[in-house]
Amino acid sequence: MRAAIACLLLLAGLQTRVLAADVNEWKSQIVYFLITDRFAQSPGTTPSGPCRPTNWNNGTWAGVTSKLDYLKDMGMTAIWITPIPVQVDSDFFGETAYHGYWAKDLSSTDVEPHFGTEQDLQNLLATARKKGIMTMLDVVANHMGHSSSKTYADMQPFNKPEHYHACLPGCDQWCSIPQHAYDSRPTNYTLIEQCRLQGLPDLNQSVPYVRDQLLSWLDRTLQKYDFDGLRVDTVKHVDVDFWRQWTKAAKRFTLGEVLNGDVNTMVKYVQGPNPPMNSVLNFPLHYALVNVFVHKQGMEQLATERANEYKLLGSEVVATMGNFIDNHDVPRFLTQQPDETLMRNALTWILLADGLPVIYYGTGSGMTGNVQLGGNRACLWEQGYNESNPTFQTISRLANFRLSHKLWKQPEQTLAATPNCYVYSRGPNVLVATTNGGSGSDNTCSVQLPHNSTLLDAGVSAVHDLLAMQAGHDSGLVWYPSARRLTIHMPDGSPRVLSSSPPDPASLEQSAAAQLTSSAPAHSAASAAAISGVLAALALFVAMLLL
Repeated sequence: MRAAIACLLLLAGLQTRVLAADVNEWKSQIVYFLITDRFAQSPGTTPSGPCRPTNWNNGTWAGVTSKLDYLKDMGMTAIWITPIPVQVDSDFFGETAYHGYWAKDLSSTDVEPHFGTEQDLQNLLATARKKGIMTMLDVVANHMGHSSSKTYADMQPFNKPEHYHACLPGCDQWCSIPQHAYDSRPTNYTLIEQCRLQGLPDLNQSVPYVRDQLLSWLDRTLQKYDFDGLRVDTVKHVDVDFWRQWTKAAKRFTLGEVLNGDVNTMVKYVQGPNPPMNSVLNFPLHYALVNVFVHKQGMEQLATERANEYKLLGSEVVATMGNFIDNHDVPRFLTQQPDETLMRNALTWILLADGLPVIYYGTGSGMTGNVQLGGNRACLWEQGYNESNPTFQTISRLANFRLSHKLWKQPEQTLAATPNCYVYSRGPNVLVATTNGGSGSDNTCSVQLPHNSTLLDAGVSAVHDLLAMQAGHDSGLVWYPSARRLTIHMPDGSPRVLSSSPPDPASLEQSAAAQLTSSAPAHSAASAAAISGVLAALALFVAMLLL
């Protein structure tokens, strides 16, 4: 009997380690978020006309597959693609379901034909895996698409009114969430969770049939399509108890969307022994970055934001929070602030800081666009896939530096935070300095290096600057050894990335390629089969002992 108990504990331990390894694996990734309909058309396709912001534009999974080398050249190690289920096929309020968030059928694993075939999707997953690129699927369990039937007869398998939340007192005249419910620290989650999001039919997960069907769809989808992680839409609009079941059933890393600028609001979604989400997109940091680099507010607020994140969420969660400057729900950076130097500073900040960097498609091409009418969701093929674009080059260099130096293994420490300067270190020999002065500005930052820092051990002349690609004796560094104080000159508002190891482009490329190969997705069919085989054998052994 003792042997049987020991084996059962071993089984539980194996299952725990498989999931834990998966979460840890995501710490080392750099994610590229793309809207399938807008990223790339299938090879050989001729665009039928200008990009239509609110309509289908024929971006496909085959198109994504054809551009994986472009993403590798940018330094991306993972892609997040928009939802795959069959979508509603009618226009609603002048917009189609091109984005994938208006599902019509979750009764099967059928995929939206606008994006391609099941085989096209399988080819994308297989090709990405061969290239060492992990895959993240966007999933929606809060709502279905707009229905043309008052009884939801056209929705599957949720084709009855009782599958949805009723229109509560307190919802607005369209049964949607009232504006006042979107406080920075909500107190009435009933309205947020049960009123409709922009009029979309709101699923009632407290109904056993609804809950079971959603979990069944998730299980069948992940059995069929071997995604490595999930980005979970509209998390704050569903009760956390359902998300606990969802994340447990997923057996993959879950990154939740909690669209709120207050880190206190994030706590309930990531804490506890069985957390609703493994991590969340870092909207609080996003808004702080916008304040600092777009509106040029004091950079001290970044230090406050980071301190709150570590205090309230813990370092394990912060290490996988999705850090971003652009996405499909916010205006693009360059629309708010056209100074590309400021964007370079913001990109430097998120790509080298603790957390999971997320780059939105088009940022590397200098895309602009506002939220209204899909303005921030333009067709990338109209802009082109120009790898010589300065922003593309900046992202690539920073991403490869992160990979080659394995920065996710190094602690982040704030060294200076002033109105115009923010400096942090990643371990003993990497220092990142950013400024919000903008192009044409001339800034100087002064920092005291920690005693464990080895950055200046060989003197200023041995320090290398990643973005300037030059040794320290040319780069405006002044070192005061007795005080361990370093003065950093930041000409023309440029960020500085200093290290004691040379940022040679060739070595960066080689080490990045090695990292991509070593970080091959853990959820391959072969891996899953091997794990299942071990567990099955142990289970059989336990059963024999118990006889």
